[in-house]
Amino acid sequence: MIIVTKRFVFKNTCTSVIGIVAILMAISCHTNAVSAQEVKPIKALIITGGCCHDYDAQTKLLQDGIRKYAHVDFDVVNEGKG
Repeated sequence: MIIVTKRFVFKNTCTSVIGIVAILMAISCHTNAVSAQEVKPIKALIITGGCCHDYDAQTKLLQDGIRKYAHVDFDVVNEGKG
């Protein structure tokens, strides 16, 4: 089987898959390197406090959980026990 694109001719399916994967990996690596330098952290505000929960522990767990998935800088305001 011969696959013809605008610039490449692949003589079999295995070669075409390997070629496409290599091209996508190169694009992905370049995109990640560029975007990692330009990303600014998200700024988030957590307002907490009250009478019935361990808000200090919950705030820390919330921050740690979110930081696993996103680059976030938190400001925390603890209004104290109500």
